[in-house]
Amino acid sequence: MFSQIILNLVFKFNIVIAILTGMAYLSAYISPYRCWFPGFLAYGIPVFMALNFVFLLLWIIRGSMRLLVSLFTIMLGLGNIRASYSLSQVNPPVHNQFSVMSYNVNCFNPYPKKGPKDKETFESITGYLIKESPDILCIQEYCSYPTIKVFDTKSKLLNTGYRHLFYKTRGKDDRLETAGLAIFTKFPFIRSGTVENESQEVIAIYMDLSIVTDTIRVYNAHLFSMGLINHRQPEANNAVKRFIGKMKTGFRAKSAEAALLRDHLLASPYKIILAGDFNETPYSYVYKSFKQHFNNSFEIAGNGFGVTYNGKIPFLRIDHQYADKEISILNHRVSGNMTITDHFPVVVDYTLE
Repeated sequence: MFSQIILNLVFKFNIVIAILTGMAYLSAYISPYRCWFPGFLAYGIPVFMALNFVFLLLWIIRGSMRLLVSLFTIMLGLGNIRASYSLSQVNPPVHNQFSVMSYNVNCFNPYPKKGPKDKETFESITGYLIKESPDILCIQEYCSYPTIKVFDTKSKLLNTGYRHLFYKTRGKDDRLETAGLAIFTKFPFIRSGTVENESQEVIAIYMDLSIVTDTIRVYNAHLFSMGLINHRQPEANNAVKRFIGKMKTGFRAKSAEAALLRDHLLASPYKIILAGDFNETPYSYVYKSFKQHFNNSFEIAGNGFGVTYNGKIPFLRIDHQYADKEISILNHRVSGNMTITDHFPVVVDYTLE
């Protein structure tokens, strides 16, 4: 009797989790700009899915038809499983293959203070970039100090095979060459431009490149992060209110920026590749709004969980690459050994054939 009471309580909890999971699925189709709080639920999808698997296993062991609740919930979210974990074969090199690396270098971690430790960190990151030498390099939080030779990123990279650089800060002053977006390329350069948000801050840059016999527009994006929030959100005395206020501002800002960027992509006269730090998980409205129109490189050619964030929150994939559906995605890899920065580099191989 007591055992049955416990099982009934567990089943009620099972139903609650199933409902929350369904609401989390739906949140990915509700713009946070219009209704921001469902965005919280999307962050919980991995936990909700894991709990549903536990319940499913429990009812299978018990031989109970109650398993149908979690089974149905899991089936509804199969797309999220694919977005979380991928198994793909590594494709061998092909003719006219080219690579794109996206890397948030955190201003070469930390801002150079011209000390021995900073020099060592800087040289480790730039040495990695020079060794990997992708055909197109998209850097977020790029920094260069032209007056200090050892911290002169621009010269170091342009002297190793890159033909062109396009760089912009999030604001309007590019003279300091700090905390901005940069694209280095080995391909012939046709034109460049920026995408700005409603506050006229640069959220993405692009370059039109002549690759093989085609012209490709490559975007490098860095969408709104909570670290950029203080100048927009008044500080509240209560910690909970402050946290909720920041999350609300962040959800709305990112969805607005994503909408502007998506419209710019869809208006491109050329096929596009989009790379960058989106500060969004694969379960979010922002992620799915891009996936609706373009292929995500991890889901096509990734392996494992594809974790890209090296911060305090584990198992986050917030750096993404998307490509026009006419561009073939061959391989997607994350350099998890670059632990000196708070993001891991993402390298994707493409071909136009």
